[in-house]
Amino acid sequence: MPISRLATLLDGEIDMNGWCAVNSRHHQCVDALGEGLKPTARAADGVIEAIERPASRFCVGVQWHPENFWRTGRFQGLFKGLLAAARETQIAP
Repeated sequence: MPISRLATLLDGEIDMNGWCAVNSRHHQCVDALGEGLKPTARAADGVIEAIERPASRFCVGVQWHPENFWRTGRFQGLFKGLLAAARETQIAP
C-alpha cells in the first residue's frame, strides 16, 4: 500500500513488512469503494481493513476495533489524529 495518513498515524505499530495486527472480527466488509476513497490497509485474505479519502482534511475509516485497546494505548495515534483534525477545524465562538 502507498504511504497513507493511517500509516503515519500508526507509526510504530506497523512492522518492517508493512503489517499491523488488528482485532478484526466482522461478518461484513467493504466491497465497492465510493468516489474518492482509497483502500489503505488489507487483511491477508484481501479484505479491506481501512479506507481514506485523500482529498479530505481528515477522512479515515477502519474496520477493526481500535477502541478496545484503550487500556493499553495501542492505536492511540489514530485517536490523536482525529482529535487534532477536529481541533484544527473548530470555529471560534
